[in-house]
Amino acid sequence: MSEQPEAEQPEAEPEQAGAPEAEEKKPEVAAPAADEKKPAGARRFDLALGLTVGEYAVAALVAFAFALSFGFNYGVSNQNTYLLLSKQVLDPALYRHDWLASETINYHWSFRYVGAALIALNKKGWAVAIGQTVAITGAMMFVHSLMRRLVRSSVSLPAFVTLVAIAFATRTSSVAVTYVFDEILQPSTLGSVGLLGAAFFFAGGRYRHAGVAMALAGFFHANYLILLLGAFGIAHLMIGRDRFWRRSLELFVAPGLVLLTFLPVILKSAGGGKEAELAQTFYMTIRSPHHFALGKSETGFLASAAWAFLGLGFGARVLSANQAARRLSALLGGLIFVIGGGMIFSSLWKVRAANMLFAWRLMPHVELLCAAFFVAGLFSAAASPHRLRRAGPAALASLFWGVALLAMFGGFHNRLSVPKQLMGIIAIACFSGLLCYLPVLASGVSALASKQSGLARARRVLATRVLPVMLFLVGFGLFAGQADDKIRPALKKSTLMSGGDKNMERLCGWIAKNTSKDAIFLTPPDHESFRFQCERAIVVDWKSPPIVPKELLAWIQRLQDVTGKKKITGRRDLSSYSSLDTKALATLRARYHFDYIVVRGGKRVGQLDSPYRGPGYSVIDARGLDTVDVVLDDRQRPPPDLDVDPSDVLPDDAEEDGIQAQ
Repeated sequence: MSEQPEAEQPEAEPEQAGAPEAEEKKPEVAAPAADEKKPAGARRFDLALGLTVGEYAVAALVAFAFALSFGFNYGVSNQNTYLLLSKQVLDPALYRHDWLASETINYHWSFRYVGAALIALNKKGWAVAIGQTVAITGAMMFVHSLMRRLVRSSVSLPAFVTLVAIAFATRTSSVAVTYVFDEILQPSTLGSVGLLGAAFFFAGGRYRHAGVAMALAGFFHANYLILLLGAFGIAHLMIGRDRFWRRSLELFVAPGLVLLTFLPVILKSAGGGKEAELAQTFYMTIRSPHHFALGKSETGFLASAAWAFLGLGFGARVLSANQAARRLSALLGGLIFVIGGGMIFSSLWKVRAANMLFAWRLMPHVELLCAAFFVAGLFSAAASPHRLRRAGPAALASLFWGVALLAMFGGFHNRLSVPKQLMGIIAIACFSGLLCYLPVLASGVSALASKQSGLARARRVLATRVLPVMLFLVGFGLFAGQADDKIRPALKKSTLMSGGDKNMERLCGWIAKNTSKDAIFLTPPDHESFRFQCERAIVVDWKSPPIVPKELLAWIQRLQDVTGKKKITGRRDLSSYSSLDTKALATLRARYHFDYIVVRGGKRVGQLDSPYRGPGYSVIDARGLDTVDVVLDDRQRPPPDLDVDPSDVLPDDAEEDGIQAQ
């Protein structure tokens, strides 16, 4: 197979009739410019090259604007865990006595060095935030290049701009708190870059490059690797037997080597036996039901089905003659097969290992690629209406069903902006296509058959010159409105732009000046950023569970200890930390050897000294607890109570991210 894209190429500009008349030589006339001496073919090539460079420049600016809508953030959400070891790489003295950092297996060990390099460039986090912007821009440029493979180059830029406008509205988010991109740089961000790059290369028949991109996605997120191996394997089977074994080597050698690297960690995290079952059940039903409890997200799959109708039912059928479109259809089929299998074995037959794979994390990527397919098919049909006739009534039915399902989802969940936007795009595309086709309707069938007909030539000019401009203006108008609505608020609330939590900054400043790097702190377990921002070890927090079952059980036990609860039923139980008395704290100190206690506000604990009392937080010297008599016998310590009552799980216990899930 050729590795060149098979999308339609822009038609060559017609040469001017006649040759320029010979001019009388005059000594004062300057010599013709160098480009005037070039033959007509070379000048057309220069023009095409300039247009291509200009298109990529505009596309890069559009992708950059989309990346800006996620803001510039550092030290928030999952970064409080993922960048922890990055800091330790730069300063080995940090976190030596932190249980999570020093005694548990890190699932995303490869990301630590990326984070360390970026933090080394700028300790305030600007390099990390800019890295997020660059990653999103690069990933969207893969989508733009994919669009160029699907449609003729004259409408590829309008199609991409329109797609970005849709992505602005959807935020690339989907079911069960999943997304392609989020507000922070994390392993899943780089996994998404690799996935979209692999989709672009696979659609173009460049299987070796697709394999390398898949390997890079898996190198930074092993969960992506396992799921993508299944999805690309199915797509590989679907595209036929031509060069089958060569394609197999090109696609799977690189990701297979990465899989071997991560295999020990994967096997340990999968675990086995009663211990693994208890730990993982707690993780899926208590810690992260927002990711794993499909019953809470079933209506979200209505929007996913709508995008599948629009992309595979309509767009893929309109572009069925395009080889790149057929390969992309096979890949989307593979992705949907993997997601569907994960859903079946997580609901109909509840297989714990299948649920832990979190297959539906790929759904937002499927929706983004289906949206690209939809826009490409719609704009191709506008430029060449015969494509729609060839696609048949099933394509039109899929189009209407997709819009209807998306409208129903938006109507019931107050998310009407996306279906309204789609209906506007469809209306403008239909109007533009009709305008280009009017000369043919006016001139009749005979004019269509006559290539010399003025009306037929007028249609060609409208389709190749006017239509792309009209579609670009429509797409840019939608893009500009969404950009203005999304970018400014995102930048305003960015931690690096707003300055973050000033109270936390003061607390960390006092800790840096007055405590040792080896100090251990007992902190409110629902406070997720203390360890990272103040650069000190803590006992435990809710945000950062390990992934290996045995370590996960130890994490649960720590939560029970610092809350005084015999059973953790959800995030609400963490508030019991504030009610611990002096004796309970003394028992905790004897077990975990912490030096300081952090409390919110100005709360005091008995007669213990408070060396720091600031706005928002106070620090208590825990060394005074050594005088309190405690009885500590770990042999009599009961195991953690992991019985799960679904009624105890809070419906609002969904965070923006699950630490191991994203």
